[in-house]
Amino acid sequence: MNVVLATGNSLGNDDQLMELVDPHIVNEGIAKQDLKAYAESALCLSLSLVTRLHVPCGTILLPVKPGVLVWQALLGACSIHGDSEMGKYAADQLLFETPESPVPYITMENIYSSGGKRKERATTIKRMEEMGLAKEIGISWIEIEKEVHKFVVQDGLHPQAEAIYEILEELFKLMLDEGYVPDQRFQDVRG
Repeated sequence: MNVVLATGNSLGNDDQLMELVDPHIVNEGIAKQDLKAYAESALCLSLSLVTRLHVPCGTILLPVKPGVLVWQALLGACSIHGDSEMGKYAADQLLFETPESPVPYITMENIYSSGGKRKERATTIKRMEEMGLAKEIGISWIEIEKEVHKFVVQDGLHPQAEAIYEILEELFKLMLDEGYVPDQRFQDVRG
């Protein structure tokens, strides 16, 4: 459910997102007595919508004590909508819950970067390094004919890397032709 809400939030489709909450409980057979899961899902939805309204952090009344998933959803919504103030609040809450996670630092680094806040971005990177945390490498996996293939960004080690990148380039051109506009706000400029 949280993945559905986060996806809906990233697409910006408030009306369809609101329709997902109650039907999900009925259609998926989730019992209404499981209030914690329902409340967390509803809270993720509420907080992600709040970021669009630019509601000050101190004015949010929460019906339940939010957990890690809620703070991650809020931080993700802040990232999408460029809300560094509420993002910092969510990141601080998430760091309290999971101090060993680099996610809040990386997300805030991206928020600050996209907002042109270079000093805050540099401070965030420094704090992450002081904590001994590092950005994890993202790996994509695909299974073809019972063989698993792994890929890392700009990976040239795969035996078919050249052919794969040619196909990806063609697919990207088709996407651009269909009107896709890449979001380049969060490109890692550290190298």
